[in-house]
Amino acid sequence: MKRSILLTTAAVIALAAGCSKQPAPTPPAPDFMNDCLIDPWTAIDASPYLLPAPAGYSSVTAVNGGSRTYLEPNGNSRVSVKWSAGNSFKMYTRDSSGSMYHCTYTTSDSGSQAVFVGKGDLTYLGTTAFHSIYPGATKTGYSNGDYLFGVNAPAEQTAIPGGVEEDLNYSYAYSESTSSDLHFSNVFSLLRFSLSGEKAATLQSIEFMSSDQIAGDFLMIPTDGIPYITQRHFTGDNSSSTITLNGPFLSGKEYYVVLAPGVRQLKLTFRDSGGDSRAVLASNSLTFTRGHVTDISDIALGPDFYTSGQEEPGASAELYMEASSGYKPVSIVVVPDGYTQDQLDDYKMRAYSAINALFDVEPYKSYKEYFNVWVLSVASNESGASVTDGKGNITEYHDCYFGSRWGADSYSDMKLNEDVLNSFVESTCPDILNGVRDRKEVPILVLINDDRYGGMCYWGSNSHRYCMVPYIFNGKRIRFSQMEYVAVSDSDPSAGSRDITEEDIAQIGVSRGDWRNMVVHEFGGHCIGRLTDEYWLDNVPRSAVSTISSHNYPIPFARNISASYSPTPWDDDLMSRRDQLITVNPLYARIGSFQGGDLSVLNRWRSEFISCMDDNRLYFSTWQRDLIVRHIFDLAGVTFNLDDFFAKDVIFDPIRDGGSSATRDMYRPGEPEYYGPRLLPPVYSED
Repeated sequence: MKRSILLTTAAVIALAAGCSKQPAPTPPAPDFMNDCLIDPWTAIDASPYLLPAPAGYSSVTAVNGGSRTYLEPNGNSRVSVKWSAGNSFKMYTRDSSGSMYHCTYTTSDSGSQAVFVGKGDLTYLGTTAFHSIYPGATKTGYSNGDYLFGVNAPAEQTAIPGGVEEDLNYSYAYSESTSSDLHFSNVFSLLRFSLSGEKAATLQSIEFMSSDQIAGDFLMIPTDGIPYITQRHFTGDNSSSTITLNGPFLSGKEYYVVLAPGVRQLKLTFRDSGGDSRAVLASNSLTFTRGHVTDISDIALGPDFYTSGQEEPGASAELYMEASSGYKPVSIVVVPDGYTQDQLDDYKMRAYSAINALFDVEPYKSYKEYFNVWVLSVASNESGASVTDGKGNITEYHDCYFGSRWGADSYSDMKLNEDVLNSFVESTCPDILNGVRDRKEVPILVLINDDRYGGMCYWGSNSHRYCMVPYIFNGKRIRFSQMEYVAVSDSDPSAGSRDITEEDIAQIGVSRGDWRNMVVHEFGGHCIGRLTDEYWLDNVPRSAVSTISSHNYPIPFARNISASYSPTPWDDDLMSRRDQLITVNPLYARIGSFQGGDLSVLNRWRSEFISCMDDNRLYFSTWQRDLIVRHIFDLAGVTFNLDDFFAKDVIFDPIRDGGSSATRDMYRPGEPEYYGPRLLPPVYSED
């Protein structure tokens, strides 16, 4: 069997001109080719309209590794990849009439350089965009200026020591001319691991599971010659959040899994030939970059591998993140609802992923050493949460531990049994049991095993807080809603409001993400940070009032919103030193007083135009970061110093300020997703 692997180095293909040019067929392109999206997640397969290249022959010379189908040792670089006889790839182009053509190139050579021959000649078409894919797209299409190519990372893969099966390692190259060199780059990522121990030979399969799609059919959209992978797919395609690598396996060997790029939290389930299994959760998220290999440690399968680490039914507590600041730890808790006993591993995987997402956002990222994060577990009798009629009346009952429930199309009645929740956390969280923290000092994140949209936070006047977040849309992508109106004047409410413009949107960008954005908003913003919402639901303004009642609670809430244009709660910390801050970082120019927030387009003010407390982007404003750090220090027993805060402060919005390639992929404009409307603000109560 031929074997293949992805590498990080690019292959170079030199194209030689062909011969025997013939007139190209010119059937009319179907109308849908220019706008072929049916809904946000599917596209029409235009492959039946894909035409063969005009008759003729052309040759292609591939050098520097090429198809990545053959693997051999090569010193410190670990592997050297060469072409194998019989390798083929396809080249695609589109003419001025909209018709798409392809030509298949095949080699009978092997080695680091090979000559490919194609029965066809695309040069006759006179086009200026050529897309080459090894081994070829599963389906093709074209939409709104983008080529659409189907690619597939199988959910079932075969374990091959030192490599992967042939044709699993899609590679892509772009050229504006058939006489130009083609520089291939890989489409998927690789996970590499090794096995050791006497039980390795008895291993039958390993299942890799994520909260996101990691396998199945994807769309590859080449933009500026970069092959972006999206969860969007062609009609009838399939997706999978699991990959099963089937054995046999050998001890002392390395193995690879092909999967989609992205930041992934993984659960590995090992099954042996005797029917025994063992699930292992990766405690940290793994970053899989397109065209790169991500290593995990050696997996030792000793004699007790399948009998150790099994969790017994009942409540449990895991210290997922431990404070290291030397001060009193700030304790936070995650609990499950609607997860049965055999689903608790899925809950833990999502809990780890949610916490990792939160502590990748400032200021939590810079102050994580102050936190104890407890992941508590308890099983529900039934999976999922109850459904209501939107008015609190249950229409579909689920026997979940904390009684989570809300409407199928309404989020206003999202509730649970607070007495059961408080009793469970008080009797299970070690920091409360040991007297490190009082229950009211410990914010709770309830992760619900339900794919409906939702999110709700409850505040008590004396700091009692918890929030509820489901596994929205089964982890699929969400485009969060934008404001429709803004105030005409930031200082004068009497000037009224106006429609938001495309220029406004261009300045702030579009917020995209998934259920974890809701965790950052609900848990990081509302629950831990005691921030209120900075959006408004319609064009009906709130009447002018001189105070905000929650500012006067024993534990002040909602201080990110002001009831007046001037003074504001952030005048002393921010406005008084705004000019100085701008000299340090021009992004501090975002600070100001902007009318709108706390559900009202008028008569409320926020400190920056956009933030996580508006459209769920992974960015807290400077004043929000200030407030969050003050809360952390209050609990830790640390004196807050504003100069120290700004010396450590990081101002960064991944939507507006760029970032890593993984971040840019996550927020890539134009990628379809589900729609996520704004939710209701926190519910207040007197303790």
